Amino acid sequence: AWNATVDHVFYDGTTDEPLPKITTVSSNYISRSVFALGIFLACFSTTFILVSAIWLYCKRNERIVSVNQPVFLELICFGSLMMALSLFCISFDEEKGWSQKQLDIGCAFFPWLFCVGYLIVYGSIFSKLWRLDQLLQMRRRKIGFFQVIIPFCCIVAACLIILLV
Repeated sequence: AWNATVDHVFYDGTTDEPLPKITTVSSNYISRSVFALGIFLACFSTTFILVSAIWLYCKRNERIVSVNQPVFLELICFGSLMMALSLFCISFDEEKGWSQKQLDIGCAFFPWLFCVGYLIVYGSIFSKLWRLDQLLQMRRRKIGFFQVIIPFCCIVAACLIILLV
């Protein structure tokens, strides 16, 4: 009984072996115009942020800047710079000549730069407004920088913990 051979019948009802399935890779590369626009906007925003930070440093002793809490303004510039630099991490693909390892590093850096930069910007705005709220509560007291930086540090620390996990 074991000597009798029976041809295998495949799913399509024939005994002919089907051809292997051909997989085609659809490479959705970034077009040249979108790439050029992205790099231009990233360079423009980075330049604008750096010019703003230099202006802030040069004018830090003038009344209009010193009243607006220049430490928080510097933090906003720093966070915005991190978000602008994150655009460079995701603007490249294999078509631009980057290796898979370089692309993996860029993709790994993107959430770190963008999320931490975003939280630095909004954490410093929150701390700045919280300090203003403390000052306007009709009590005569001085609110120091380190008294309002604690919520900012907690927000950034929570973000770093989430990114590490």
